[in-house]
Amino acid sequence: IHHVPREQNFKADLLSKLASTKHPGQHRTIQETLNSPSLEDKVVNTNDTEDKGWMIDIWNYLKEGILLEDKGKAQKMRVRSSKIIIIAGELFKRGISDPLLKCLTTSQVTYVIEEIHRGICGMHSARYYWPTLKLDCKDYVQRCKECQQFGNAHRKPPEVLHQMVSPWPFAQWEMDILRPFPPTKGQLKFLLVVVDYFTKWIEACPLANITTENVQKFTWKNIICRLNILHSLITDNGKQFIAHNFESFLQELGIKHLATSVKHP
Repeated sequence: IHHVPREQNFKADLLSKLASTKHPGQHRTIQETLNSPSLEDKVVNTNDTEDKGWMIDIWNYLKEGILLEDKGKAQKMRVRSSKIIIIAGELFKRGISDPLLKCLTTSQVTYVIEEIHRGICGMHSARYYWPTLKLDCKDYVQRCKECQQFGNAHRKPPEVLHQMVSPWPFAQWEMDILRPFPPTKGQLKFLLVVVDYFTKWIEACPLANITTENVQKFTWKNIICRLNILHSLITDNGKQFIAHNFESFLQELGIKHLATSVKHP
C-alpha cells in the first residue's frame, strides 16, 4: 500500500469538496476521457451458453423439433414435454391447477435449495421444478447440521404394535369410588364412578354409604340395563368390590372381574 499525501491527490481532494461547495441549482461534474475500456475481459451472458442438463433434450424438441434416435426414449420425451412450455427463453412446467413451475438447471438447484431452506424469501419464494426435487431436498436436510440437532423429528425407536385394551365400545369398564366430599342433602358424600376404556364414557352416582348392595345396583341399573352386558370390569381391592355377593353377581352374568392395587385403575 502506497500512501499519497492529500495535497498531492488532487482528484480525491476535489471530490471531497464537490458536495460541500455546491450551491443550489448548480451542477458540477468531473469528466475524464478513457483511452481504453475499463474492463479488459469480455462480459459473457452465461444464461445463453449454460448447459441445460436434463432440459437439453426437451429444449431441442420444443425449440427445434429434434427427437432422439431411440424410439422408446423419443416417445417418453414427447410425453414429458407435453407438460413443459417455453416462455421468454425459459422452460416452465404446467399442471392441472398449480401455477407454472420454473425449470431449473443443475447449477441453479443448490442455490435455490439453500435460499428456501434458510427462509430468506419467506412466503414470497417462487415455485420450481426439476426431476430430482424431492430427493435433493431430502438429502440437503439430512446433511443440515441445525436440522439434525434441533429439528422436530421423531427419534423414539420403533416398537412392536400392541393390541387395544378394549376391542369394542362398552366392553371393558373401570370402577372406583371417589371420597370424601362435603355432605349434601341426604348425606351424600361418596361418588361411584365407572369409565369405559374404549369411548371414555363416564357414568357416576352419588352415595351416602359405600356398600356392596349399592355397587351392585349401580352396575345393574347404569351399565347393564342402559348399555349392555360388559365383557370385563376392573376395580381395586376395596371390600365392596371383592365381596362374595358382588363376585357371584358378575359370574352369573359372565362378566370377568379384574382386581388391581389401590388407586388403580
